[in-house]
Amino acid sequence: MKNYYPEIDVSLCTHCGLCIQACVAHAINPATMAINSNRCIACSHCSAICPVAAVKWPKANDEPDIPALADDVADQLETLIKRRRSMRVFDRQAVPEGLINRILETVNHAPTGTNSRGVHVTVVRGEAEMKAMADLTMSFFRRIASLLLGPLGRPFLWLFGGQKMVRRIKGYKRHIDGYFTGKNILTFDAPVLFVFSAHRKSSCPSQDAVIWATTANLH
Repeated sequence: MKNYYPEIDVSLCTHCGLCIQACVAHAINPATMAINSNRCIACSHCSAICPVAAVKWPKANDEPDIPALADDVADQLETLIKRRRSMRVFDRQAVPEGLINRILETVNHAPTGTNSRGVHVTVVRGEAEMKAMADLTMSFFRRIASLLLGPLGRPFLWLFGGQKMVRRIKGYKRHIDGYFTGKNILTFDAPVLFVFSAHRKSSCPSQDAVIWATTANLH
């Protein structure tokens, strides 16, 4: 399968920097706005976030460009699915309570694996609450990574995962350490967080929570 990589039309680019912030592979040269295909992972975050559609993809099999707007409901849904990506840049302004309640009401209609309604939604909001939650989460993962890479854990990690697994955990540990130096790689300073959970003894706990979270993300 041929790999396709995007290019940035500098005649349209406004140098807003959103694509550079969104690129986890650091593949965009901020001086020239050229994309390094050796680093690019083709996640298409850059094209999804660009406000002026300056990021262009080569067409495969004469596929049409993703439309910016659509009138038909089916076309709107298709466009939403194609353009949906993980968000790593957020406005710091508070999310209105009405919008939060609207999302919660909508997601309550999401399907589940056995038609049960055992999914719980916890809404975390406010800068202090978000930071406390993120600190607690990252502290937990830092302890786990330290144990795995410590003198007692590393032999078992090597035995069951090999050198590749050791390198992977080391990479996770570097990202976790970066969080505590001020780089928020968990919530990216979002103003509100929805946490979806289900009791482990329910019929499809993780699957149901993912379905509800995905439904909320489409809102």
